[in-house]
Amino acid sequence: MWYTGNVMKQQFTGQRSDETVLFVFRRHIITMFKGIFGFIVLSGLGILPLLLVQNNPNLYYVAAIAILLGILVLVYHWIGWYFTVYIVTNQRIRQNIQKGLFSRSVVDLGLDKVQSAHVSIKGLWGSLLGYGVIILHTQAGDLVINKVSQAETVYAKIQEEIGKVEYDETSEEASE
Repeated sequence: MWYTGNVMKQQFTGQRSDETVLFVFRRHIITMFKGIFGFIVLSGLGILPLLLVQNNPNLYYVAAIAILLGILVLVYHWIGWYFTVYIVTNQRIRQNIQKGLFSRSVVDLGLDKVQSAHVSIKGLWGSLLGYGVIILHTQAGDLVINKVSQAETVYAKIQEEIGKVEYDETSEEASE
């Protein structure tokens, strides 16, 4: 998913004064599969007794509680999906991963540190739904971004920005 609007004016915590946000993306909505599945199962388990025993009004409370629990599971996974974002600037890639309500992980990777990158779209679902994996290789290790929506497009944009950084570095060395 892409953010629209004036991307150049976007700000985030920890942004440097000479840094410009180029684009922001997030993982594919399929990452919420566990939440959707949990909602369906819990709601189904809550409604099933109503269908089997129709004369017991207490079963409406059981159904309501099961549906509420299903909604909580769905919201928990939605929060993880919605607040996990990847910010690409003219200097770095910032990975903000939200796990649950109170746990957040932030990783910064300078574009000049990326040695190579590749994209992988595997399987029928990845091809049909348009998600894949982007791996950025550095000397220190790999940054793996799973289930990226529009993976090939995001990969091409990241490669373009890495190329700009490499070009800037080589032109600076040549001028010295």
